[in-house]
Amino acid sequence: MRTKYLYRRLCRLSTLRLAWARVAESDGCAGIDSVTISRFAASLEAELLRLSAELASSKYTPLPLLRFFVVKSTGGQRALSVPAVRDRVAQSAARLLLEPLFEKEFESCSFAYRKGRSVQQALQQVERLHEAGYIWVVDADITSYFDNVDHDLLLARVAELVPDEKLRELVRQWVAARIYDGHQLTVLKKGLPQGSPLSPVLANLYLDTFDDKLLSAGQKLIRFADDFLILCRTKPNADQALQLSKQVLAGLRLAVNDEKTRVTSFAEGFKYLGASFAGSFCFVPPRRRAGIALPEITVPPPLPLLRARPNNRTPFNPALRDALLEAFEEVAPTEIPSFFTSPRNDGEGSEIAGASQPTPAGLPADQVTVGTPPAGDVPLPPPALSTLRTLYIHEHGAVVRCEDEHLRIMKDEVELLSLPAFKIDQIILFGNSQITTGAMKVLSPKSKVQSSSCITLLLTTFPKMARARKWRPNWRTGVIECSIRYLNATWIKPAAGS
Repeated sequence: MRTKYLYRRLCRLSTLRLAWARVAESDGCAGIDSVTISRFAASLEAELLRLSAELASSKYTPLPLLRFFVVKSTGGQRALSVPAVRDRVAQSAARLLLEPLFEKEFESCSFAYRKGRSVQQALQQVERLHEAGYIWVVDADITSYFDNVDHDLLLARVAELVPDEKLRELVRQWVAARIYDGHQLTVLKKGLPQGSPLSPVLANLYLDTFDDKLLSAGQKLIRFADDFLILCRTKPNADQALQLSKQVLAGLRLAVNDEKTRVTSFAEGFKYLGASFAGSFCFVPPRRRAGIALPEITVPPPLPLLRARPNNRTPFNPALRDALLEAFEEVAPTEIPSFFTSPRNDGEGSEIAGASQPTPAGLPADQVTVGTPPAGDVPLPPPALSTLRTLYIHEHGAVVRCEDEHLRIMKDEVELLSLPAFKIDQIILFGNSQITTGAMKVLSPKSKVQSSSCITLLLTTFPKMARARKWRPNWRTGVIECSIRYLNATWIKPAAGS
């Protein structure tokens, strides 16, 4: 393998397809974006093409991990931090490329997370050493190993083996992940997120230094992740092995768990990887039978996302229209867009401001003239609001951008939503939200991602960009146009005192 071009191989669709096969086989849960395996698979080729393009253009940014807790079989809880499906695909692709490099460095005493190695092989190695006369055992466990891996030491080790700078930077982003636990976003300062596809191979790489130093000292080490045994012929040798392991782990900024670590012997008996050793006997309990109920897992809700939904799929909400109409109370009737001049039924048959507005030339009368609906009837929504596919943006501080013909809604450098631009006909911005000029331009009908209709922006706040542009009424479209062609924008002036 030509390690110089690893990142280029990572971006290939063939690599991402192999990675997707691994992710689909694992059948994990959705990540922070609520995208499930089945939903990702429904538009697989488009998702992989997008992921490949983002990686190739160095625009890829992993989403925060979704953290929740599961109950251990031995009691207590284990924190799992699950990436979004698209990030699991990217990590699995990186693992396909990095694993062969790391495997060359790994020692034969390591049995976890490696192809062709298993718990059974580790137990068989224990029995072989016992038969060879190694009757004393250092039974040790590392304290909260996955939570205490030092990022600087780990990334330095990765840099020794991976010459591709782009791939190293990608690994750094995955290691220093952002984590959402249902309440807040935090950045991982140390440790490896359990639940990420790349964490197991990085966990083995970090402890490879430990394996090397103990084997170089002549110790008989058997390690499965953070759980290890050192087999010795005499008790003094076992005591020395324990001290050596503590010193080596201290150099890795780790420590043994004193409550779970001891020097014992086959005569006294001990347990390792679920098996019980006593004298010359080794008892392995049967696997858990199918049908046993697993403990309930509570997954926190995803981050508040902005959702795009075609209006024709949901009933029209008259409360939204009424709120928008109230905002026009301080606006001159001639400046109210025509599709807002639909009657309201407030129980008294009242009409809204601007009902007597004259019909503009060239505009059909039935689109402007307002009458009072019969008592008891619920007025239908205006056509412009009921048939357009509308994106409502109500998150304060959100920014609408456009990259690779996709609308991306960002807040504090976190992607809240991404969807193809051609799926949106109308955008309504509430509060302190913004849209970039590039996003507006790509939504024009001349763009290859836009239909023939103009995009409409409804702004509840007057954006700074509007002050630098010429806004003019357009009676054909019924809104106020800005100087960007084919883009319509309306500022909804807030009512007095609001």
